[in-house]
Amino acid sequence: MSHEEPNTLIKELVEGNEPVYEPFFVRKELSCYEDDPLVHLIKILDSRDESELFHDERSRYSEQYYFYYLSLKRYFEDMYYSIKWDKDLKWAKQSGEKYTDYQKKIAKKYHERRPFLEYDFVNCLLHARILCDRSIALSRYFLRGEKLPSFMSCVICRITVGVL
Repeated sequence: MSHEEPNTLIKELVEGNEPVYEPFFVRKELSCYEDDPLVHLIKILDSRDESELFHDERSRYSEQYYFYYLSLKRYFEDMYYSIKWDKDLKWAKQSGEKYTDYQKKIAKKYHERRPFLEYDFVNCLLHARILCDRSIALSRYFLRGEKLPSFMSCVICRITVGVL
């Protein structure tokens, strides 16, 4: 670890992240996550009858991926309105300009969503972490040997590193 890394981290914490200059398109960004990347693996591993009701690692993973996608969608929408507000509307308001109807709509959405931006971000991180645990649990279906990972693998790593 170099001596510059802590200074960079402190600088980022104090100054914040770099501003977003390019347009942010929610649908385009979400399209990367619409299809579960492990859906084909789940189909190969899943030899059950579709009508049966089971709740195992495969179904837990699929359910968790859906929750992750929903939290990501909500956070991306929050980000979209925050970026629009920060780039366009904040400055118009400070200079005393009147909003157009479109700007009023954006401002209303921003003010509705702003209190939940950090909450939705943390929720998204939480669901991403749970999804990692669910992905590790899937490996028990195709890895062989005495020491197999469990869904607790990520928890053990976090305790070891001191994250929890």
